[in-house]
Amino acid sequence: MTVTDLAMDAAEEQAKRAAERPPRTPTKTEEPEVKTIGSSCTWGDEELDRFKVKIVPDVDVQEMIPSEFFNFEKFEGYDKCIFLLL
Repeated sequence: MTVTDLAMDAAEEQAKRAAERPPRTPTKTEEPEVKTIGSSCTWGDEELDRFKVKIVPDVDVQEMIPSEFFNFEKFEGYDKCIFLLL
């Protein structure tokens, strides 16, 4: 038997032992998909139902922000650092 034959036999034995052993590192588990809806993006379905969160792709800004924030009539006095109290 030559040195090459001994090396091949040893490699086969090592491969056989490696196949019988369980893997050393655990497999990664796939993480569930999380809905992205602002601050509640980590909430589950139970929390979304409890707080009555509606998932919508597009949001109308004027529906979300009160109308008094769209009143720009008092801007004339701001350029002179004068706040008009009415």
